[in-house]
Amino acid sequence: MAGRAHCIALLKVVSETCNAALESIFKPSSSSANVDLPPFTVIRKDFISLLSLIYASTTKIALVLNPASPTYAAAATPLNELSKHISALSHCTNLVDPHEYGATLNREITNLASGVIDAVNALVKTFSEIEALGEQGGSGDYMVKTGNVHNLIEIARSSNGLSKDNLAAVRKKWMEDTETLEDGARELKELIENTGDEGFGDEGDGWDELGLGNTEPLSAEEIERASKACLFWLSKISQGLIFLFSDTSCPSPSCPSP
Repeated sequence: MAGRAHCIALLKVVSETCNAALESIFKPSSSSANVDLPPFTVIRKDFISLLSLIYASTTKIALVLNPASPTYAAAATPLNELSKHISALSHCTNLVDPHEYGATLNREITNLASGVIDAVNALVKTFSEIEALGEQGGSGDYMVKTGNVHNLIEIARSSNGLSKDNLAAVRKKWMEDTETLEDGARELKELIENTGDEGFGDEGDGWDELGLGNTEPLSAEEIERASKACLFWLSKISQGLIFLFSDTSCPSPSCPSP
């Protein structure tokens, strides 16, 4: 079947395009340094539009290449379009120069783009396996892989998706990292509070399983030092949050990034 063979060839082209796009994103050409860069609002709008086009193309491909009744002739157009959209997405991503727009924003858009491209690549490879192996290729996987693409795009297009500038990207990254710090400070606080409880430590702390034996209860001096450290880090976290959510005068490209 000429239509089936052509479809398989196009699936391979899309996969190769995805690989080239990922390489381009993580190893951008220095030639873009001499290009007059547009405002990030323009880049962001184009990026979101391309994600919507990729969403539509993958939906069409999933419908026409349904393993139960594939329509190979109808797959050519969305597959060709998908290749173009993937290439355009990588180009759009590479426009976000870290020196011009901010390093944190650059990392964020790079992660979003690479995640979507990886998911698209996994989807087209699944269809290639289905065509090569038939039912043994896992015909049910294509629905899961399509859903993965859609989910990543929906996240990027959401209100908490791609940041509007570097300051917003820094705030978002700070909030993500702060959650880990807060968890650690909370555990330390609980340890300090529980040290004085009657019977604390009687059941062991698990270090003996590593051949290190049980740890001794904290002394009064150690409790005081730990309390001060806990209060210090909680204070630093609070100060950082207050700064990020109150200082709106910092221009986005020059804002510090984590």
